[in-house]
Amino acid sequence: MRLANAVLVDRTGPTSIKAYEHYCLEAPAFLRAEPCFLFEKVTFSVRMRKEGHLHETTRELSRDTIAVFEHLFVEPAHRVDIECAMDGKTVLCFSMTLNCSASLISVSSFTEQAETMFAGTRHWVQSLPFDRMLTETRSQIDERGAKLVFVTGSVGKTTTKELIGSVLSRHMPTAISTDSWNFPHEICSQIVNNADWASVFVMEAALGRHLTAMGKLLAPDILVITHIGHAHTSFSGDLTQLARQKLALAACMRKGGKIIFDGEQDFVKRIIFDEVTPVKNGDVDLISILSSKSRRSGIRAFRDSDAFYVEDESSRVTARIMKGAGEIPPISVGCAYAVWRELGGTETSEFVSAVSSFPGVPGRLEKVQVGRVRVINDAYNANPASMARFVSALVSERSAGNRVFAVMGEMLDLGELSEEMHAIAVENALKSSDALLLCGKAYAKWQSGQPKGVYYLEAPSPSDILERLMAEVGRFDVFAFKGSLATGIFGAARTFQRFLSRHFADQDAPQ
Repeated sequence: MRLANAVLVDRTGPTSIKAYEHYCLEAPAFLRAEPCFLFEKVTFSVRMRKEGHLHETTRELSRDTIAVFEHLFVEPAHRVDIECAMDGKTVLCFSMTLNCSASLISVSSFTEQAETMFAGTRHWVQSLPFDRMLTETRSQIDERGAKLVFVTGSVGKTTTKELIGSVLSRHMPTAISTDSWNFPHEICSQIVNNADWASVFVMEAALGRHLTAMGKLLAPDILVITHIGHAHTSFSGDLTQLARQKLALAACMRKGGKIIFDGEQDFVKRIIFDEVTPVKNGDVDLISILSSKSRRSGIRAFRDSDAFYVEDESSRVTARIMKGAGEIPPISVGCAYAVWRELGGTETSEFVSAVSSFPGVPGRLEKVQVGRVRVINDAYNANPASMARFVSALVSERSAGNRVFAVMGEMLDLGELSEEMHAIAVENALKSSDALLLCGKAYAKWQSGQPKGVYYLEAPSPSDILERLMAEVGRFDVFAFKGSLATGIFGAARTFQRFLSRHFADQDAPQ
């Protein structure tokens, strides 16, 4: 859990917050925070400390929360340290001082007005006719002289979007799209609501017929295409067609724009050269990201042992980034580097520091140690490519001497490829885990004649999965969960984490 965007607002306007910075504001002042990745209800706390005294406010947030508006009760000329936490875990720290008396204007009414305006702006832009909604949003970006970065693809687009935003926010005011709010009305409202402070917008774009209109009317300055693979292939089983749909976002890119793409996919490169008008006209430059030590031209991003490497021949830069194996796809690191470089990043050490401190994205190979057990939650989404990464993580755990129990849910939206892809997934999982729980009708063929240590549940609830796993605690070191979000496996992983917390707390309690 974390915040997508956080700004301080006083009567002079908004200021984007950077962690551990100090801000001098004109009273009255409040915090506006946009949460992301709220899969369940959580508590959001703002703690204000001054000379040993603590003032704390707490509220409950859900996935429907657009933004949090919190009064900042600060006496003039006194420095106050502020900590924001979600479910008790710190997500942001900074400090501030007020320069004049807060009594001049009511903080409460000022905050209420801003909150009403924020929600009203969102509803205003979404109520416009579709084409006008897009053109009005592009106008807001142009009026500020800001840049729009679209991130799309089949695999890894949310992780890539989050990483790009994390890297850029260190040296420019950067607004990123919340969670996976990636349809046109969500994209437009998020841009418009943050247009008063952001100089770059990093937005994830979902698959759909709307991509052509967005490419023409809300054209990006930078387009990032992550790996095109077998995800959402119930819409189109042909990868070339999928690539064409994604590349519709490049229809009217600005002169001098950049398309960053997976250079290992030759069919994507052919479509870009043959069918994307700005490229054919010479208005757009291409940046190829290579995930191996290839001799091809482009930025190379690859993993070697426990580190990432980024090699950029054009600027003779080599970056070595320490990061646990499996946590971030190399293509995401390469794309983040390319965007950072294009938007003015120069100090390689700054990029390395940003990637090294990136906390990852919930539900994407998220690793949580609970007592003597590690839980790997990779169940936000599932497709053949991410399933392969999941299996690689299992192999790494077993090679470290851990006993692994894997819970594997279905991959959705695969269309005609479903049976074949699930069969491959089971074959690989059997080799990389000590026990395997298969959940969903896609695995029905393994219901009978199961090998030892393989279990099957046709339509399990989180409580069904918990009941199956409870007896296994103590026999396994790692419990790993994989499946599309709609299958409920993500919720099962969260439920299991809570069970483990209670289980080990009871064990460790004094008798």
